[in-house]
Amino acid sequence: MPRSLCCLCLLAAAVFGADTSPALSLVKGDHVALIGEGPLEREQHSAWFETLLHLAYPDHGLVVRNLAFSGDEVDVHPRSEGVPPTSYFLDLKPGVTTVSGHKGVAITYRAGADFHATVILAQWGFNESFAGPAGAPAFRRRLDAWVRTALAADHGRGHPSLVLLTPYAQRPAPGGPDLNPNLALYAEQVRAVAADHGLPCVDLYTLSRRLLGNPGANDSVNGVY
Repeated sequence: MPRSLCCLCLLAAAVFGADTSPALSLVKGDHVALIGEGPLEREQHSAWFETLLHLAYPDHGLVVRNLAFSGDEVDVHPRSEGVPPTSYFLDLKPGVTTVSGHKGVAITYRAGADFHATVILAQWGFNESFAGPAGAPAFRRRLDAWVRTALAADHGRGHPSLVLLTPYAQRPAPGGPDLNPNLALYAEQVRAVAADHGLPCVDLYTLSRRLLGNPGANDSVNGVY
């Protein structure tokens, strides 16, 4: 299966049928934010997901923003000094925002668009999985705390709907380490937190493991993403 079609099928599951109930419902005018790690960030280069959304809901006037970042963890967002936090972009208002940068130098950001996230698709667990089995309980606690904060936020249009995505499986490189045992464990933590909060959860780990069963599949750009 071509990589483009793999990505489209896996990520589209978030809207067209999550693996666990309740399912996500979109309404007219929804503002959809993608946040998380490398796989979602890479989606910016193709926009298959956005295309499929607009094809499926042509009259909804949906707005989609991709705020994912390869280095992010659920509660660790490395940025250059002075860059606003993700929360700034989840509730973006036209106008000027000034923050203090290096050595107190003022940094001015000028926003020209309204974006107020009503739906958030969040994928966590890949970067965190390098902590191994010992780090899994802490990851579950961190994810639970993040979910509570995300659900309590009001991005100008009420509390957002939230869908959790598990990390993908990986095709081990010849002679390299197999990351999948850790990824399976961290995907389990994501599913558990989603169940605790009654959230939709798309099990991309299990879906991608099935696709990886085809040794000839073009499913990765570098063996990781």
